[in-house]
Amino acid sequence: MVFPDTSPRGLPEDLAHDDNSNIGHAAGFYCNATKSPWNKYFNMYTYCTEELPSLVSKYFFADLNNKSVMGYSMGGGGALVLALKNPNSYKSVSAFCPIMDAMFTSPNPEHCSSFAK
Repeated sequence: MVFPDTSPRGLPEDLAHDDNSNIGHAAGFYCNATKSPWNKYFNMYTYCTEELPSLVSKYFFADLNNKSVMGYSMGGGGALVLALKNPNSYKSVSAFCPIMDAMFTSPNPEHCSSFAK
């Protein structure tokens, strides 16, 4: 079992203490930021789907054909997104108390842009 810390590394002070942020800095939805300056640091989709599996296979005896993904709260929503966007990559997905409502349509398309790409 691997439990990654999805907090961005090397975050500049002005982004690390942004009082306008309403989702925190752990980037638990596992999406990649699309706008500067966040897109340099918040690339958790790529981290979870490419970088982390590569590191695991490099340092551990792991069968990457038999992996699952899970998460709690924001991470549960992120786990669902990873599994839905990569249906052949995971044997199972578990989402505990996910922050997600599949029936909700946001009036602002930017709220859902990371899930639709």
